[in-house]
Amino acid sequence: MRVYVNVGDYREKREEALMLMAQHAAERALAMGRPVELANLSASERRVVHLTLSGDERIETESMGEALLAYSS
Repeated sequence: MRVYVNVGDYREKREEALMLMAQHAAERALAMGRPVELANLSASERRVVHLTLSGDERIETESMGEALLAYSS
């Protein structure tokens, strides 16, 4: 059995922060024309980033270990 503790809406705030970080990384990748690395993310955090950017056809994401790359396609 897993137990999740959500003190002060931490999980929702973290998800919002990850979504914003993903959008900024995508903007940087498009502007620079090269991959942007988001390091040290847990699997669930990488999933949030993948889902956030999945609707943008200009961006591709790829998980590599604990890092995630966002790059223009």
